[in-house]
Amino acid sequence: DFGKCYQTNDPTAEDLFDLLPTDGGVIVIQGSGPIYKLFPIQNGMLVFAANGIWFITGSQGIGFTANDYTITKISNIQSISTSSYVNVMGLPYFWNEEGIYQVAPAQQGGLEVNPITVGTILSFYEDIPLESKKHVRAAYHPIDYVIQWIYRSTNSSSIDEKYTFDKVLNYNVYNKAFYPYTVDSTQGKIKAIVYITGPGGSSSVEAGFKY
Repeated sequence: DFGKCYQTNDPTAEDLFDLLPTDGGVIVIQGSGPIYKLFPIQNGMLVFAANGIWFITGSQGIGFTANDYTITKISNIQSISTSSYVNVMGLPYFWNEEGIYQVAPAQQGGLEVNPITVGTILSFYEDIPLESKKHVRAAYHPIDYVIQWIYRSTNSSSIDEKYTFDKVLNYNVYNKAFYPYTVDSTQGKIKAIVYITGPGGSSSVEAGFKY
């Protein structure tokens, strides 16, 4: 019966019918549209959806439970895919149609969504095809503090081309610098990007493109 989310108390009982904190359940977010990403942060969960970003938390400061949760919409910024998200020291970065965004703690408390392409590479970003923004892949190098997004510079003409990438957009989260790479097609076709940490979390971190 795993996955059916039965509650411990019998909901039809006369006395003990209440939900318990350890019960399962379903949280409905009205108007969210398709949900692309769930991201745990602080004492709750960020929900990235087609119609905005929501934050789910509880009143005790230790997360949410079946009988104690609050849903707050923190932004109207829309999500368009699942593959651009990257975790940088506990904070999410992601792409959508009009820019690249970061979710971070606000000075007055709570969370805020900040565009990092406005005033920097907005015109460069606008030239990237929408299809490429939907299929971009990402990885974060924790030693160099650099996020790398791989994407296509042109629209694809086949399924195979859709998942073959020839550009890399780098972002240094320390000095806030963007810089692009172009991939030499004679070296092969990039299919994915991944960072592998050495045994035991050692400082030996290697960047790898999958051809």
